[in-house]
Amino acid sequence: MKKRKFSQIFLIRKSVAKKMIEKMNIKKGEWIMEIGPGKGILTKILLEKGAKVIAIEIDKNLCKFLRENILDLDFNLIEGDFLKISVKEILKEFGLNKIRMISNAPYHITSPLIEKIIEERKCFKEIYLTLQKEVVDRITSKHGTKEYSSLTIFVNFYMEIEVLMPIPSHFFKPKPKVNSLFFRLKPKENLPLDEDKEKIFFNLIRRAFQERRKKIGKILKEFNLFDKVPEDLRNKRPDQISIEEYLEIIS
Repeated sequence: MKKRKFSQIFLIRKSVAKKMIEKMNIKKGEWIMEIGPGKGILTKILLEKGAKVIAIEIDKNLCKFLRENILDLDFNLIEGDFLKISVKEILKEFGLNKIRMISNAPYHITSPLIEKIIEERKCFKEIYLTLQKEVVDRITSKHGTKEYSSLTIFVNFYMEIEVLMPIPSHFFKPKPKVNSLFFRLKPKENLPLDEDKEKIFFNLIRRAFQERRKKIGKILKEFNLFDKVPEDLRNKRPDQISIEEYLEIIS
């Protein structure tokens, strides 16, 4: 079986997989979407808990392995690339409006995976992800720290975030160079800005963090916001400004 074609790493400790699933509080008969099931270590536990699983796997060899090794009527395997598949259409096929999702995704698709989840956030009740610790640290960071970035603001704008447990690298095979964190995202019911202001907000954030070490005053002038913002805020660097303060600038 070709393991490295899609840069997969496989969780190999069943006790860790069980703890992860316990954090989800699965109800019998509940539908769960799993992205990149690999060899099915999480899949089997989900099925044992009574979940109905829709698994999406891109690797043909792994799909063959899963079909041969998971013989369960509640296991539904879709062979394809999650990044190119419409979650909304999949849910429609199964007669569902929303679903909870879990994934131990390859690290190299972290950014497009997060973008995809946020783009189709209305399809998800909750999202449970295992990502490298440094990425989760960026997502959960506070302003004024080196980890704080446009990614922090992007994810926190749309999602409530809760870190659930650490997963050291030796629980995976091949062993990655970094440790991971298992965390939960929950789409926010109400967003703080309307669509027009949301576009301006993210244009400002992207522009600001291109020059994160400079005072934001110059960039505020580009957006005709300079006079609206108090002097003390104009003299701050983009990475010193909280999400709440950025929202206040736009609203």
